[in-house]
Amino acid sequence: MLKPRDYQLENIKEVLEKLQLHQRCMYYAPTGAGKTTFAALLAKEAVKYGRQIRFYVHRDKLVNQTVNTFRKVGLKCGIVAGGYKYHRGCPVQVISVQTLSSGHRDFTWLETGDRKPLSMVDECHITQYYDVMQELFPMLPNERTAEDEGFVIGLTGTPWRLKRDESMGQF
Repeated sequence: MLKPRDYQLENIKEVLEKLQLHQRCMYYAPTGAGKTTFAALLAKEAVKYGRQIRFYVHRDKLVNQTVNTFRKVGLKCGIVAGGYKYHRGCPVQVISVQTLSSGHRDFTWLETGDRKPLSMVDECHITQYYDVMQELFPMLPNERTAEDEGFVIGLTGTPWRLKRDESMGQF
């Protein structure tokens, strides 16, 4: 079992407060601060209240690392990535954006029905710029609400882009 750091618990509280006002927010913390642990702890709380979790990673090699962290807080995860059997009944799905981008499979089963998921986007300064992610979470302002897409938290240690016309504030 992972023991959360005090600041992670405080950050969870702050993010939950932000999500009462906005459907999207970004969690910035430096490398090594435990962003995946933060996400796992937040996911655990959300699952207690019946929320589905979608955790997006931009590289397949991050799938196992993420699943292992989520397991350490007591969460069972389904994995949506090449080479894995899908466990559709799991409330937490760790999703490879590379797999979603392939376009060869039907992922409509990820849609949750009446209550939209809490989506967390790891390394959002990179991941959000995949075409498939821009379809899921289009640039702001848009007419979509939390009822349309659920809540979205971007996780990053680098909230800047090299291109001047790209900004995390767009999402």
